[in-house]
Amino acid sequence: VVSYTFMLTIATEAGIKHRTHNESRVLIKGENGWQIVHVHKSPSRQASDAP
Repeated sequence: VVSYTFMLTIATEAGIKHRTHNESRVLIKGENGWQIVHVHKSPSRQASDAP
C-alpha cells in the first residue's frame, strides 16, 4: 500500500493555483511485475490559518 498527498501547481493568466488531494494505491507483485489493483482519492484537509 502506498499513500501520499498529491500536490499540483497550475499557472494561468489569472495567477497561480495550488491543488492537493490524498491518494492511496494498492499494488500486487505478479509474474509480470507490479500492478495497481486499487486507487482511492480524497480531498486533503486544509490547514487552519489560526496559530
